[in-house]
This record gives sequence, C-alpha cells and structure tokens, in this order.
Amino acid sequence: MGYLDGTIKSVFYIKNVEAVADYYADVYGLPVVNTFPEGCDIQMLGNGYIQLRTDETDIPQGPGSLWIQARDVDKVFDEVSAHPKANIFEAVEDKYYHARVYRAIDPAGNAMAVVEYEKDLKTWQGVVRKGEYFNKEFRSVMFVDDLDRCHKFYTETMGLKCVYSWDEGPGDRGFKYELAEGSDAYLEILHRIPLMPQGKVTIELGATDAAACFEALQGKTDVVVMDAPARDSQGKSFFRLRDPDGNALVIRNR
Repeated sequence: MGYLDGTIKSVFYIKNVEAVADYYADVYGLPVVNTFPEGCDIQMLGNGYIQLRTDETDIPQGPGSLWIQARDVDKVFDEVSAHPKANIFEAVEDKYYHARVYRAIDPAGNAMAVVEYEKDLKTWQGVVRKGEYFNKEFRSVMFVDDLDRCHKFYTETMGLKCVYSWDEGPGDRGFKYELAEGSDAYLEILHRIPLMPQGKVTIELGATDAAACFEALQGKTDVVVMDAPARDSQGKSFFRLRDPDGNALVIRNR
C-alpha cells in the first residue's frame, strides 16, 4: 500500500506491566524504549516491538505469540534456562520445519518461540551477551481460523508481500509477510490445530501517514474500519480496522 514503514508491535493488554517488562529486561536484556501513561514499548529486534498496556480494550483480540531468531539458540537456551524467571515450557529441540527452537512464557501468559534455522546452525564464535541474543528476524504471530480469506486480505487489501508460506496439512498452514523492504520485522498469520497456550494480542503496524492509509482503504469491500483517524495520548494519528477473522489492527504514525 506504500504507507507502512516496516515497524510492527504485538500489543498486550495486561495488568502486570512492570513484572512483564522486568521479565524481558532481566531474562533477555531487552530494553524499554518508550513509556506513556498506559504502559511501555519494548524493542525486541530492530523494527519489531511489543507494547504492554494496563488500560482496557474494547476491540476484539485473537490468540498470538512472538517468534524471534537467535544468534546461537543453544547458547541462548543454556543461559536463559538457568535464570529463575525464564519459565521455559518447551526445551530446545529440532523441529520438522528445519529449525531448532525453544519456547517460553512471560508472566502474563504470552508465548515466545526462540529459533535458529537449520541453514544458519553453527556455533556462534562471539560471546553471547544478554541484550544481544537475537538477530535477523522478529515476527508478530497471529492465529486465525479462516486462513485463506485472511491471506487475501493482507496481500490484496493491505498490500503486504508474502515472502514465505507453508502447508503441512489442514492443521498447520501459514504465511509470513514483509512489512516494508529491508525491515527485519514481519507479520505471520497461522492456522494450527491444536493451538498451544497463547495470550491475546492486537497487532499494530507503523505508518508514515495513517490518514492517507485510511483514505486508501475507503471503498474496499472487505475492509471493516472501526473508527476514523484520531490522536492518541502522545499526539500520534491512528485508526483501527478488522481483518476477516475479526482481529483488530491498529495503524499508527510513528
């Protein structure tokens, strides 16, 4: 569509913002880069963020998770699993999709997969330092029921480029979308049965001009816009819409 700037946030509406922010700082060395009256933003990698908020939301949220690439997943797992706050629920192991992965849960119940792809597996020659565990790729993951309809929405309506897809049968299919050329942050939509425990997420996409993006979406038959552009508590223009599964998207100026 041309109005997105390549940034993405997984937005979690939770009660224990301080405890969750401390978890990402203490276990992974990930910094809070912005605070505001309702919560904070944590930079996961490059253009990928999570946002923790204490206020209530009136918009529908689907299950979602985080996916992030490690420099050396075994070294990261060894360090992280020794931390008393780590809360690992799946130890590092090889997966059928040609990656080595472990999974953890933050104090609010949000799941994160830490991954290294088979093609990249090698012993990291440098020291693995907290705050420098990750590189190359962050994904905000949203689980959907009507995958094909959602894929059409994100490619044809929202103009996102699909850069990867997989089909392991009816219970495991998905798509990965590039948000802007050169960005290290991606959106993934996924249909999986059974679904492992997940938190509820709202996806926020950064825009160079949210108002122009709003206008470009007018008249498209598959768009359900929830409200007209407005200003948030920081003076940034934003609006909200829904995908075909009913999940809310927020388009917000950086």
